[in-house]
Amino acid sequence: MAKLLQLPEAAIIDGFRGVLDFYVYKGIACVRSWPQNKASGYTPGARLNQDPLARSSRLKRFISPAVKVGLDRYRSGGNYVWADVHTAAYFGKLRANDDPLPPPS
Repeated sequence: MAKLLQLPEAAIIDGFRGVLDFYVYKGIACVRSWPQNKASGYTPGARLNQDPLARSSRLKRFISPAVKVGLDRYRSGGNYVWADVHTAAYFGKLRANDDPLPPPS
């Protein structure tokens, strides 16, 4: 990031689109390199699970309120909400008397 005395003209800013990012932070004109796409940094395992996780997320909107209450009761006293239980069940990781998610490492 570099501080500027003032922002350049719009034509100059447009000319650097995709290369430099001009912005104002707390009243100070600044410029930085254009943010890079981090999508290529995913591991093969993470990429493999993206589609099933997206499918699971799309299915959540069709769950009735009664089922949500049941899922909440299933995990009452735990640190999870119905959506966590749904995701664990979708991936086949839900067992009786077991946490639906592994502990943080």
